[in-house]
Order: sequence, then structure tokens, then C-alpha cells
Amino acid sequence: MTSGPPPTSRPRRGRPSTSRRCPPNPEGTWGGATPQNEWTGGVTFGNVGVAGMHLVGPGGTGLRARKAWFTFTHMVVALGSDVSTAGEGEVRTVVEHRNLGTAQRTLLVDDTPVTGERQVSGAHWAHLESVGGYVFLGKAPRLVAGVATRTGTWRGNSTNADPGTDVTRERTYATLAYAHGAGAAAAGTGYAYAVYPGATPARTRTYAQNPSVEVLRNDATAQGVRHATITAGVFWGAERVGMLQAEGPMCLVASTSPASTRVSVSDPTQAQSSLHFQLHGVRATTVTGADANRVGMVRNDAGVRLSVDVAGTAGRTLQFWLHQAD
Repeated sequence: MTSGPPPTSRPRRGRPSTSRRCPPNPEGTWGGATPQNEWTGGVTFGNVGVAGMHLVGPGGTGLRARKAWFTFTHMVVALGSDVSTAGEGEVRTVVEHRNLGTAQRTLLVDDTPVTGERQVSGAHWAHLESVGGYVFLGKAPRLVAGVATRTGTWRGNSTNADPGTDVTRERTYATLAYAHGAGAAAAGTGYAYAVYPGATPARTRTYAQNPSVEVLRNDATAQGVRHATITAGVFWGAERVGMLQAEGPMCLVASTSPASTRVSVSDPTQAQSSLHFQLHGVRATTVTGADANRVGMVRNDAGVRLSVDVAGTAGRTLQFWLHQAD
């Protein structure tokens, strides 16, 4: 009971997530039951990771969103689409909610220090001292940003009545969040941003001016990015993301070189027996790798169409290489 974060944190502004601002527990208990969403899953690709989640709030507010994360060696890209709620509360996506302890640190938004809490429109980047940088991709968002001191008690955040739980504690927090609007105004909104841990303000500004990642798609059917030679996609249905064209739900990553193409794929629904997808612009004659025996390949004018046996894989990553004969 000596730590400060839980009693001073605002639960609905916790780790990066999409949530509604409303009275306590309108959704019931998060994690108390598995929601009837389409799927939550992901795929790995060496040091690259991809995860997708169809967010369904556990209560009656109708909170929904499609969310995807793409982790690279120096950054994490977060995409969200089709945010909505059936309630009237305000919906926010938390980018950062950092307990700074009792120390003061500077939060910059487009080079301007932020204190208190305020609405910020048209932001391109942000930086939190001793933490890192944040680059807002695509359309400049409407943000809530601030550094503020908060007070609270353990008893105020729980039913624990042990001695000392009523002691007021104080901590400083830095907050960044997308403000999607309230009720019907939030319908169909989304977000796209990259986090650069440890980046300086100057480096963050450079990333914002010359992004190293391109958002290829961010909607109800697919979410995907391209970074260097890597194209990665979260597919909710049949759709194309850059060189990747999926015929149904899957998580898919590919990286090309002149001699070969490396592929990772998974069935996040854990309900399909096979996955089918096209790799545009790829020329290959052979398949190798630990999971090559699960792969069927047909060459065509656009590239190659692949069929992957995912029966019994329980959503795990399947990896293989495609090679062009000399």
C-alpha cells in the first residue's frame, strides 16, 4: 500500500486504450467474461510483431473499435478504426497516461510546452521528457493533453477498507489522448500514431517531418502499414494492403528482397482450416522453411497466390520463404 499510481490514477485513462468517460463501472468488469468479438490475435516476424483486436465493451454502452499494433525495433505503430458507442459519454483513445511520481517533466506538443489539461487541434507530434516521442500519422487529430497533479486514495478506487487505505496520496501525471467526441459524434472515428521510446524532441520532430512508416489502410476491413521492405496487415475480411491481398480474416506480414520473400501468417479466428492470399509483384518458384509443407503456391500474372493449411494451429504463426530460381 506504499505505491502511489493506483489510488491517484484515473482508471478510465489507463494504459493505451479506447474507452468512454462516464460514471464508475458502466461497462461492468473488464476481463470478467470473454466478449463476443470477431477475434483477437496476431503474428510474429522476427523482431516485428503484429496484433489485432476487435474491441467490444463488456457492458451495455455499445463501445466498439477495431485496433491494430505493429511493433518494430525502434517504434510501435497503433491504428484504430470504426470507433463507436451506443451511449452518450465521450470516447477517448489513450496514447499516454504516465505516472511521473513527484517529479515534473516537460510535455511538448509541436514544440509547445503543455501544462494543465487542454484540447489541442492539428497536432503533428508530441514528446514527454525522459520517456520518448509520439508522431500522429495521417490527419492531424484533436487531442486532450496535459500534465497535472492528482490526488486519491486506495479506498476511493476499490472496496478495500484496511487501515491506511483512506490516506490521500499525490502524484503527477502526463496525459495524451485522442478525443473522438461524445455519443453519435464518435461513430466511425479512428486514430493512427507511432511511439518512439527514448527519442529526443529533435528526433521526434524529424520523424514527424519524414515518417519512416506509411499507413496503407485503416478501416473496418483491413489495417496495415509499410516500413522499409516490410508490409504488414491485419485483415478483418477480404481486402488489399499494399502488396498483400487477403481473401479473408488473417494476420499477414511479408518482406521482399531481389532473391526471396519472407512470409509470416496466422489465423487469429482459430476457426479456419486454410488461408488464401495473393502477394503482388512477387516472383517465386520454390517454398522453404519450417512450415513450407503447409503451403501451396500458384504463380499468376500479378505474382503468386498462396494457400496455407492452418488446421490445428490454434492461431500460431506460420513462417516460410519464397525463392526465385536463378
